[in-house]
Amino acid sequence: MAKEKLPFCVGFVDGTHIQLAKAPTDDPVSYFNRKGFYSFNLQLVVDPSKQIRAYHVGQPGKIHDSKVFSLMNICKEPVK
Repeated sequence: MAKEKLPFCVGFVDGTHIQLAKAPTDDPVSYFNRKGFYSFNLQLVVDPSKQIRAYHVGQPGKIHDSKVFSLMNICKEPVK
């Protein structure tokens, strides 16, 4: 279905926040996200066949998705 709707798409990027049960003791401010809770980021890159091609997990919740993506190997060395 994705191939039909987006014929030139090579992948999808999305991030989400994994909520923490309590504030970390080390630098809690960095883990408090814009949604109002403590979290760390999980970001995935999937292809149109829904296969995971890259992931990055563990950045503090305050870090923007674009920054997390810039840290991923797939951003630094895109697949050809």
